[in-house]
Amino acid sequence: MAALRAYEARRIPRTAPIVRRSRTIGDLGQWTNPIACRVRTQIQRVVLPTVGFREFKQTMAYDFVV
Repeated sequence: MAALRAYEARRIPRTAPIVRRSRTIGDLGQWTNPIACRVRTQIQRVVLPTVGFREFKQTMAYDFVV
């Protein structure tokens, strides 16, 4: 049980931002207003190739060594 708690203590701070970002992206995907959807699409075209890719690389570069 102690090992699980230690694992959680290390994992939660690293994964919480990923979960929040995923939730935000999911919420944006539920928009139905045509104007808001166009704005969202334009922002995604700019943000995903730059900021999104940089954040993805940072997330995947995590050092799993204990």
